[in-house]
Amino acid sequence: MKLLKQFNELITKKFKVNALGSPVFYNFPIGIRFEIGNGSPFEKNTKEIKKSYVENCIFRANKIFQDIFNNNDEVIIVIDSNEDNLSIIETLTSDYIDCFSFDCKYDEEDECVFKRLLYKVKVESVNFLRLIEEIIWSDLGRMNGFNSSIYIISIANETIYFLYDDRGLDVVASNKVSIESLYYKYNDWILEYDRDKINLLFDIQL
Repeated sequence: MKLLKQFNELITKKFKVNALGSPVFYNFPIGIRFEIGNGSPFEKNTKEIKKSYVENCIFRANKIFQDIFNNNDEVIIVIDSNEDNLSIIETLTSDYIDCFSFDCKYDEEDECVFKRLLYKVKVESVNFLRLIEEIIWSDLGRMNGFNSSIYIISIANETIYFLYDDRGLDVVASNKVSIESLYYKYNDWILEYDRDKINLLFDIQL
């Protein structure tokens, strides 16, 4: 219950939203939406996945992850799934500080109930590169058990990393200073559809 309380206080008091849910970028007041997949994932005139497309997705997602998190950081990993198998993180580490699972829905009127699992871990104890790879591959048709919504929350930096599929990545924070460096460093990766909104957040006219 201690972990659940910490999680709820982070979401409601620090991020100032009622609940954590997708689409994260549109549900939180401060955030950046990055384009991870560039172009078509398929080879020309085929349904074969391009190796270069996947490699680029992994490269971008991992670069942003490394800029947000340090190895010694404590994070909360949140897994939302309609499936019974919620042991995803346990395939990547057995060294977690705390865990808690419960039934959840996004709001009181929502009839859809799902399982939510919280893990508190140190970054260095989890193979996050593999997690990133599996999230990307799961949306490209690989049946790997990673077809769940997985959020990674930095407790110290009050930042949430949400790789929603091979196309994009949301990064939201309790204050824009925490993610301002990402805005400048990876500006070319920002999703064009939301660029005006993101520029306005940082008071930039580009």
